[in-house]
Amino acid sequence: MEKLAYSIAEFCQLHGISRAKYYLLENEGKAPLIMKVGSRTLISTEAAADWRRQMEADAEERRPRRTNPISPIRPCVRQFSQSK
Repeated sequence: MEKLAYSIAEFCQLHGISRAKYYLLENEGKAPLIMKVGSRTLISTEAAADWRRQMEADAEERRPRRTNPISPIRPCVRQFSQSK
């Protein structure tokens, strides 16, 4: 049976980030949405997927854009002088 929600520790392990990094993201307002169930703090699978999409979109926005079209790469040919 597939899990429907993760603890913060499980979320961090699944996404390869430390708990410290999670809390830094939370302080920056970039952590996934959480839900409180009693005293537990959980992240739904949907919230985790939304977070991944948002992180990908943010990374795409920060990615530098080329202003010039990419020119074809020309092979580099060295000319060696033959000395006798």
